[in-house]
This record gives sequence, structure tokens and C-alpha cells, in this order.
Amino acid sequence: KMLRLRSMVKVVGFTALVRGLGMARAEEGKWKKKKRRCRACEDDEGFIGDALAVVQERSGAKSKSESKERVECPPNSIELGRATWTYLHSLAAYYPDEPSKQQAEKMKTFIYTFSETYPCEYCSIHMQHRLKSHPPNTASRKEFSKWMCELH
Repeated sequence: KMLRLRSMVKVVGFTALVRGLGMARAEEGKWKKKKRRCRACEDDEGFIGDALAVVQERSGAKSKSESKERVECPPNSIELGRATWTYLHSLAAYYPDEPSKQQAEKMKTFIYTFSETYPCEYCSIHMQHRLKSHPPNTASRKEFSKWMCELH
């Protein structure tokens, strides 16, 4: 794990890594975990909460205080990461032994697009850097699976 951390520091830089992990410098010079709010559910200005109230008002729906339903937050970066790697490794496991040129190109396009649209900004940037130095090998199931394990 330490080797992986060192390689990430080389790729994105220490400050970006620390920010991506949600860390902040404490007064005594030590790093501590920042308490973050869910970006998808709310922000400092309460934009989403205000927008939700307007929509509910217009639709005649009950307000948050009146409704007993709990709005679920999207998965955090750890939950999202685990689910993502399960999905990507499954994708490789079910990839054809001898894909057509079209299948191979579609998979490469998917991997690049996936790296650009991934919800965690830090992970997205890291994957894009990795793809530049280690492009997807979609020649066969064996090669794609090996590539996926090396990426992970």
C-alpha cells in the first residue's frame, strides 16, 4: 500500500493527494481528516435544499419537515470505489476471449469515457493519468483482465 501511495504522490502531487483524501492541515502542523458534507445532497449555500423546496411547493408535495421519507445520499468514495472495482473486474471477466475490432474499440472508448465521467474527482484524475502511461489492452479476455488487475 505504501508503494501505491508513493506512486500516486508522484502522479498527482502531494497537495492534490491530500486534498483528494479530504485532509486539512491542523494548526500544529499535522494532517487531519476534514469533515465533508455530501456534494450531491447539499452545499454551503443550500442550493439543492432550496431547489427541492421550490419543486415540492410547485408540485404540492409535502415539505421535508412534513415528510417522513429519508433522502438517501449517493455512496461515499469508499463504497463507490468498491462497487466500481467489482464492476470493472466483472466486465473484464465477461469480456470475449477473441473480441472483434469493434468490440475492442468500444471497450477502449468505454474505459476512457469512464475515467472522464467518474463521480470522484480525485479518482477520475488519477485514472486518466494511469491511462496515459498504461492504455487499455483489449486484445483478449486474458489481456484485458491482466490489464485491469494492473490498473487496480
